[in-house]
Amino acid sequence: MAIQTTLPDPINRITNSGDDSANTGTAGPGYKTVKVSSEQQVLRDKSRSGVSYRRINQYHMWKVDISYNKLTKSQFNTVYPFLLQRQAWQEAFFVNLPQYDVTNRGVIATSVASNLLQPAGQQYLEVVNDANIERGDLITISDSTDNTHKKAYKITAVESNKLYVSPTLQRKVDTTSANGSPAITFNIASPEMRVTCPSTNLDYTVDSSGLYTFSVKLEETLS
Repeated sequence: MAIQTTLPDPINRITNSGDDSANTGTAGPGYKTVKVSSEQQVLRDKSRSGVSYRRINQYHMWKVDISYNKLTKSQFNTVYPFLLQRQAWQEAFFVNLPQYDVTNRGVIATSVASNLLQPAGQQYLEVVNDANIERGDLITISDSTDNTHKKAYKITAVESNKLYVSPTLQRKVDTTSANGSPAITFNIASPEMRVTCPSTNLDYTVDSSGLYTFSVKLEETLS
């Protein structure tokens, strides 16, 4: 049995046993609204002559607030137990953000440039092909030699097979011969952000019609 690790939505189904079967599972409800926040703390100071100094003093984090339309009991029970279990275990899971799904745009077939070390802190990701990739897309990276590279990046510019990203690369992307033969792939067509449910409360209300009102706040996590 393959346990569902993505928050159930109209694309990612879940069975009564928690399986991710697309054939027999129940689709989760769509979102009413999705709020995405980019959190980057910066220290600012000025010299006595008025020159400004700025430096990043903490890691970058995406925050996601999801609200739903009023839900029936069956719709509610596809998402709430999933979140409740992961809140109790403090277990990370994935969330699919529909505004970043670009599967209808065309084939996005790109790979990282070969024999190249792209260090952490670099502002861009050098790739073989940038066809059908646009500014504003979200990208995640899968690296067989680094299973901690779970960061989601926003593409801020696309130029000559360079994808400029925000935040800067959190981990190195190494395709040099010294690193063996890593399997490095990108997900731009339908990227999923790795998150946790940090709140101590998961509240919901039920009205006199038996409809549920529910929303949830999520934080990106890399571990």
